[in-house]
Amino acid sequence: MKFSKAEIDEIISASPRTFIPLNKLILSKDHQARSGGSTPKMTIAELAASIKECGVLQNLIVVQGARGRYDVCAGGRRLEALTLLVGSGDLADNYPVPVLVVPADRALIASLSENCFHIPMHPADEFAAFAKLIGQGKSVEDVAAAFGITPLVV
Repeated sequence: MKFSKAEIDEIISASPRTFIPLNKLILSKDHQARSGGSTPKMTIAELAASIKECGVLQNLIVVQGARGRYDVCAGGRRLEALTLLVGSGDLADNYPVPVLVVPADRALIASLSENCFHIPMHPADEFAAFAKLIGQGKSVEDVAAAFGITPLVV
């Protein structure tokens, strides 16, 4: 089954973007990305460090759940990283999380679209970006801390 770009665009344009307190978000039992993927990705701790430094840059995709809660159908790793930051005292449990609220019957399409088309950054591009940050006056230690990696990696 193939979904057209128009169908996916319709889901996105008809879905409101808003902020929902973190303590109102739970991982959907239907969340699709369970196995951790097939390509190396940053760890939850690295993602948490990035969120601590830059905030949540990509909204989570949610559906209205029961009892005032919202089920996260895309963005489970971001949710886990946010929860880690609450546990470490770096964020309040009511931190406003950017979300896209989609209808329940469109959640699977939205989740698959987000998870199937992600392309990891090539290491050479990553290192070039680190070099630009250092060229802008950031220290190696600051860059490493922002991404939850060691200075040696930078």
